[in-house]
Amino acid sequence: MTIKLTSIEVTEVQIPKRTEARIRRDAMRHIAMHHKRVTLGKHFKKIAETEPGGEYGYRARSPRYLKRKIRQGYGDIPNVRTKRLQRYVYSNSVVTATQDRSRVYMKAPFPLNEQRRKELEAITPKEVSDASNLGQQFYNQQIANPAVWSKRKRRVT
Repeated sequence: MTIKLTSIEVTEVQIPKRTEARIRRDAMRHIAMHHKRVTLGKHFKKIAETEPGGEYGYRARSPRYLKRKIRQGYGDIPNVRTKRLQRYVYSNSVVTATQDRSRVYMKAPFPLNEQRRKELEAITPKEVSDASNLGQQFYNQQIANPAVWSKRKRRVT
């Protein structure tokens, strides 16, 4: 004869693998969209990172080029002459994301030489850490939502 002394139901909060993968993909997409909206915008502004020798690695433009650019009314803003490149980067860039990484594909209205391409792809270590923190916060916020939890019950005897 078996006597059952105690029976306790333990409820564990777990997240299904598919749901976690979706949340991770969304976090990576969130990071890439932030990069597209905020970080890429810095490449077209006159700030310390875009100065020649700054963190983005911008090469100094020739005095002749700068003089012509200012005379045409475009000022001395880096990577902006006719604003065509800026518009293309903002409107035609495509964000893709998986649970492991995200990418921003950018198109330009004209062929970019290697130096100009590197200037647009540049990202500072501080921006990398900020993006990492942003992704972690987004992930934690989504995981904390009880709607994504699956409750599994097991009987402990």
